[in-house]
Formats: sequence, C-alpha cells, structure tokens
Amino acid sequence: MAAHLIRTFVAALALFPAAAVALDPGVAKGTLRVDGDAVTLSHSLALRQDNTEGLLDGPELRLLLSDREVPPSALAGPQLTGIERLARSGGVRGILLRLEADAQPDSVFGTLLYPPAEPGASLTYFTLSSVGAGFQRFETGDKRILGEAAHRSHPEADFPGMVRFEYQAGFSAPVFQDLDVTADLKGRAAQDSEPARAFLVFEQALRDADLAAAFARMTEARAEELRNFLEQIGESEFRAQAVAMLPPNEVRKGQIERVVIRGKRATLIYREPGALGAGTLVEKDGAWKVD
Repeated sequence: MAAHLIRTFVAALALFPAAAVALDPGVAKGTLRVDGDAVTLSHSLALRQDNTEGLLDGPELRLLLSDREVPPSALAGPQLTGIERLARSGGVRGILLRLEADAQPDSVFGTLLYPPAEPGASLTYFTLSSVGAGFQRFETGDKRILGEAAHRSHPEADFPGMVRFEYQAGFSAPVFQDLDVTADLKGRAAQDSEPARAFLVFEQALRDADLAAAFARMTEARAEELRNFLEQIGESEFRAQAVAMLPPNEVRKGQIERVVIRGKRATLIYREPGALGAGTLVEKDGAWKVD
C-alpha cells in the first residue's frame, strides 16, 4: 500500500511547475520519538495553501519534517488526505506543522505522522499556542524556511491509546506554492461541471449498493480505503450506512455550491443542513475520479 501511494505521488509531482520542483531539496536534522521508537528526521518541505476554497481558517503554511523525501503534491489542496494516507500506511514518518501564512508562528496545528496501532484509527493531532509555538528559530522567505522546532507531548498522556511523542529538529525547507486555480465554478455551473457529475454518479452507486460502479469512480488509493473499511464492518452494514447518510442525487446536486479546479485536481463543496462538506476528485485519463 505504501509503495503504491509513493508511486502515485511521484506521478503527481509532474503537476507542479518545473521551476518549483527544481528548488534545492529540503533537509532536516533531528529525531522524532514515538512511544520509545526513534525516527531520524532527515527531510523537510513547505507549501503555501491560499485557501481559495474557503475550507480553512485562512491561508496557511504547511511544514513537513520527515524521515524520507515526499513530493509537494502530498501537501497540496485544502484537505490533507494524501500525506495522512501515506502516514497511516507507514509510507512516511514525521511531523506536519500548519501555521498562518506569512506570519511569525504564535499558533500551530500539528499532526503526528506515524502509523496508528489499530487499523482505521485516527492519527494524533496537537495544537501549540505558547510563545514561539514550538519554534526556537523561524526564518521565512519566498522560497525557503529555516528554523528549529521542538515539542514534547503532555506528560499526563497516559490514557489508553494515547500516544507519547517528542521531536526536535533543525530544518531548511524549500517553499512550494499550491497549484494555481484554473476554474472556480459556482451555482449552476458548479452543479453541471464534470467533477460534480462524476461525484453524483459515485454517490448514486453507493446508495444503490453497486460497489463495482463505485470502485470504477474512485482513485486506487480511495478504493483501497473502502476495501479496508468493508472488511471491518461488512457490506451489509456499509450499505445501510450509505443509504442513511447520502441524500438522493437530486438533493445532493442542489447542495453543491462550488467546484474549485486546480489543474487535474478539483474540490467540490456542498452545503448540507447545518454543515459544509467537501469532496476531492482527480482527473486521470480524461475521467474525474473521487479521491
């Protein structure tokens, strides 16, 4: 699974401008310790996400400190499905730090990128809001970020399933920009767009319990996640949940407010009663697939 995801990200690297990919590689020097397991942090990478989709609190800077090289596509988009998938499968270990773009850090939202002990379990998330927000040094420019970061999880983290971790590393990370927006569709234009049509066909297949049709509308990574989920709960329970949670197609189509396209990746945004939802789609061989 990890090898497949890495191949997917390497292919996606072609989506980023050649000039950006040509930036000097990011380096880190430090260690992450997770429940006694020591992980050498040797690579770093940063990406600015402009929040055109409006799903974040604002534009943010994402900094990755990892044990291996990861392409910038893994940090792209408003949702961080790619890097989290890779971490769950053991394809990368490290720390992801998210902070307000173009500002000195005073609040950081972090993710421990380390395979959970239980399949399907959530990754570990943490927030740092003290002075410096875990950075002993932080220097940023248009194309590179230099600094030192350290944090130790709360010493009272002794509850069952709670992960104890700490990290300390210096870094010099190239800064990438997320892909430019190539289309920003709203209202009827969004509802009638190719990504929206693909999304509606996908959800209808789930409601009809037509798993073959649903798999045909997914990326390989998303299909692998669904197979694992089906193994955990069974097809019967999954079908019941799909019918209960997914609205009829005519309702869902009316809920779609916006489709933001960045090259071959689209974010579909819909509004359910009391909540905003989103789906990610990727264009491959001329067809949009749910990711």
